[in-house]
Amino acid sequence: MTTAAQPMKVTEETVKAVEGLHKAMKGLGTDDKALINLLCARSAADVAQLVHSYKAHYGKPLEEDLKKEVSGNFGKLISRLAMGQVQADVVDLHDALYPGKAGAEPKHDELIEILTGRTNAELKAIKEAYQTTYDIPLIDAVKTNLKGDFQQFFVVLLAAARDEANHNSNVNADIDALFKAGTGKFGTDEDTFISIINNRGVSHLQKVFEAYEARYKMPIDKVIKKEFNGPIETALLQQVRLIQDRAGAVARQLEDSMAGIGTREDQLTRLVVRYRDPAVMNVVEAAYEKEYKKSLIKRIEGETSGHYKQALVAIIRQA
Repeated sequence: MTTAAQPMKVTEETVKAVEGLHKAMKGLGTDDKALINLLCARSAADVAQLVHSYKAHYGKPLEEDLKKEVSGNFGKLISRLAMGQVQADVVDLHDALYPGKAGAEPKHDELIEILTGRTNAELKAIKEAYQTTYDIPLIDAVKTNLKGDFQQFFVVLLAAARDEANHNSNVNADIDALFKAGTGKFGTDEDTFISIINNRGVSHLQKVFEAYEARYKMPIDKVIKKEFNGPIETALLQQVRLIQDRAGAVARQLEDSMAGIGTREDQLTRLVVRYRDPAVMNVVEAAYEKEYKKSLIKRIEGETSGHYKQALVAIIRQA
């Protein structure tokens, strides 16, 4: 027996927040601090409810109004929150696959950042939203714009066939297969590495990598660096790092977005918003401080400024 979908319950607090958002953008100028308080200091679920209620109340998407009122890095961050994680990922993926400039290469690092470390359900949601938005299957866009082993990495990944229940638990078989595909032969069987790393369960792979190093005295990341190069090496290494130590890998990505001359604000924004769930961000913060001997918030405060800085900090502190 099926029942009709229940309408989203709108609380008095939600109504006040929606009215606050509209007021913050009404008239001359924008109350950026109000936008930060109303959007950045809330969970993704709460923001989704505000977005839904705003459209129901004012007849147009919140994201549309925000884009008219806020700009720069702050505007991109705020609009991203209103857009929702899946749709934001879809827009970024399209931009990475189709850079716009004639002859421009796809943005390999961005594709790796967005798609690695995803669950099967997340990948399926991204694929569905991509097709709905651009009227082309994401897998077709990947096949059109990427080449060789790098293309194959994403073809396998986007199949969303990771054994999340860890039904395949034959550690020794995977150790043997990885050795025979790399160090144990002349040349490299790239497909074996791609298949095992993208299709086996996370806890199973953690055992495989640990046992491989114990048997052959070489960690799996060094094996990959020895056998691969270019974007496919980066993709495999990132997937392995997320499998071995998710929080540590995300902390490293965050540091990479701020290291060196200048800050890569688009990357920093994507990462902070994607990993804003308190259950994730609290662990990432701890991993960051352990690795870099400083707090993530202080690092961000030193690299950013203005309302953009305040928005990032509010998102992290919300955790």
